[in-house]
Amino acid sequence: MISSSRCLCFGRVLCGLLLGLLLTSPSLVRAAVEKKAESTDITPAEQAKFDKFLDNHPEVADELIQHPGRADGAEFLKNHPAYATFIKDHPKIAASIKAHPREFVEGFLKREDATAITMTQAKDFGDFLQSHPAIEKDLAADPVKLKEAKFVQNHPELHEFLDKHPGIAGFAAAKPVRLFVRAQLAMGKTPA
Repeated sequence: MISSSRCLCFGRVLCGLLLGLLLTSPSLVRAAVEKKAESTDITPAEQAKFDKFLDNHPEVADELIQHPGRADGAEFLKNHPAYATFIKDHPKIAASIKAHPREFVEGFLKREDATAITMTQAKDFGDFLQSHPAIEKDLAADPVKLKEAKFVQNHPELHEFLDKHPGIAGFAAAKPVRLFVRAQLAMGKTPA
């Protein structure tokens, strides 16, 4: 038979252990979260190298800003061997894009050249798309359609909008994917 003093002592030890776990758990969790954040943070030098890579590979840039979740996907890497090589040498970049897709897209667009449209113009285009869901759906599938005269002509509302907004029309002709993504962000949507 176990004595009551031994039971009390065991209970105190057990309570002490549980209290210790409760007090240290938040710090252990915080340390794990901070370690995870560190593993996806990239340095300014890495960011500059990546920006230069994207400048030299606009097709990769367009696809990544439209679908940042594909940053480390096997098919994406297979279809873009230069990107695959770059990521092999800079693995934290793909992890960062995947961990923080919206931040990646917004940061990339913010650093983009001066030919970019304003957020007001992006919002105007986003408002247009919201009021024309069929056009938005078509462009979500392939934003490059904005460059196609036939597509624009087949959508009189889009044609009229672009005529009234020459700055947006010029950007649509030069960088349709980036225009679409900027409009999505202006509407509060996050690229997939």
